[in-house]
Amino acid sequence: MINNRKQMIVEEVFLKWTAEVVGKPCWGVAAGGCAGSMFSLEFGKKIPREKAVDNSMLEEDVRLYRGEYHLLVQCSHWVLLSLADGTTKIVTDSKDDRSVTGPMVMGLESLKGLSIEAAEFDPLTRDLEIVFTGKVVLCVSGGYPKESYGYTVFFPQGYASLNEEGFEVEQS
Repeated sequence: MINNRKQMIVEEVFLKWTAEVVGKPCWGVAAGGCAGSMFSLEFGKKIPREKAVDNSMLEEDVRLYRGEYHLLVQCSHWVLLSLADGTTKIVTDSKDDRSVTGPMVMGLESLKGLSIEAAEFDPLTRDLEIVFTGKVVLCVSGGYPKESYGYTVFFPQGYASLNEEGFEVEQS
């Protein structure tokens, strides 16, 4: 019973995040290099970090600020699609080359300046879908039923996370 209650709370938090993040612009991307297919996106207001991130590969904004809303994707299958011109084109995915000038980093960097038009969390599959302006869609697999998965959404009141151990949530 406790697990079902915890799952319901986490699902509510994910659904809340997807509702609140609509309209927020993406201004920061951290991806590539030794991070593998892991990446993070920053949305909304820029909030000064208590301590700057010590990584010269990151842009200054990402080193000095965090987003009011934030998405961290790790250990998940994901794909970035372009639906422009009435066709579906894969921009990049979690298996692409992650070098600084490779398709993964360049594809994710293309999200900067785009705003979120819609976001959906599927409680059954745990999939997350984010639609950006310009008909660009990020699909993150929740790993249902047994693939490895992991992503975390951060918002002003806390965070919710899906990982190999299940669900985790913290709200203030």
